[in-house]
Amino acid sequence: MNKFSNYSVLILRTERTHDDLELVVSELKIRGIQVFIFNVQLVAEGGLSFTDFINSYIWEEIDIIDVRYCRGIARNWLSTYKRIFDELQDFLQIQETRGNVITVTPSFATLHWVLYKAGYIKELQEQKISMIPTMIISPPPDGHSEFDIVDYLNQAGSEGIVLKPAVGSGANKLEFIRKVIDSEYQYQVKSYYLDNHQEKQIINFIKNYQELNSHFQDYCNQINIPILVQHFEKITSEISMVFVGEIPHCIERTTAPNMGIAHERFGGENILIINPSNKWLTFAQEVYQALPEVAKKTISLRIDMFERLDGKLVLSEIEGASHRTFFPEVLQFCKEHPLAEKRRIEQLDLNKIRALKKYVELLCSFKLS
Repeated sequence: MNKFSNYSVLILRTERTHDDLELVVSELKIRGIQVFIFNVQLVAEGGLSFTDFINSYIWEEIDIIDVRYCRGIARNWLSTYKRIFDELQDFLQIQETRGNVITVTPSFATLHWVLYKAGYIKELQEQKISMIPTMIISPPPDGHSEFDIVDYLNQAGSEGIVLKPAVGSGANKLEFIRKVIDSEYQYQVKSYYLDNHQEKQIINFIKNYQELNSHFQDYCNQINIPILVQHFEKITSEISMVFVGEIPHCIERTTAPNMGIAHERFGGENILIINPSNKWLTFAQEVYQALPEVAKKTISLRIDMFERLDGKLVLSEIEGASHRTFFPEVLQFCKEHPLAEKRRIEQLDLNKIRALKKYVELLCSFKLS
């Protein structure tokens, strides 16, 4: 008898999902697992009510819910998705009282932990993890922040500063500010934002301290949640160590000239590193071991870090909500391989995509362990 008979997975997704979804779904079905897919964005945008969503399934038939394909929930967490997932958590708790236990990955606790950057940065700073120098600025109650952005920008060792919301993703509302040598302007501001699901960049020049402070005050009031203010330092590499279970695979992410952000939609590249350096692996494992257990209640967790010009590694951030576990380059081999049509993951070159096989195995084993 198939050990996966009567086992089912509900994948929650949004319109923009990750490249590996088709492969994961195909492999689950090959193993005899029933797969349901629901576009939770329909609830977020009001096309369906939460009750409509609940009534779409016989919940006694659901074993596990995979949330990772809900791309964009970090950007819209506070405005939309937190309410939906809070309702889902309440509903599943009622199901549990009736003897129907449904596992969620990432867990609700993990979602809350990884989505609120200001909280986990404080925790990891207390753990003495080497990090990008970061200040956490609370939204001013009277609409005016006392934080002196120019003083912070002038601190020794800073090539510039980065502003980002404490809850967010995908470079949305990210800003780079640096000093420039110009007869007319003193500061350059690169702003990144999303426009109809497309990442955009705007460059503005600011004349003096007063205008920069005014710009910062406007930014604080627009974001209206805690803001991370970080040093921007020159680096040799940006590295994503992706843990599927406790074994990471490594992606090196490059930055296009004059862009300042490592993302393929801004001209960067993602390079699959088959044999990452021991230094990268050791630092990633140190960070992973320092994480609280609440952060690890998930199949996949991504640790993003920088290597500075002096060779020192520093933590950038933790991704564990709707992050890409498998960057396009990791999947490229699978798409081009003649076996890819059959989606037989275990027959492919696992030196390149073993993490994908591991992801499916862990997704299958949550209820069987």
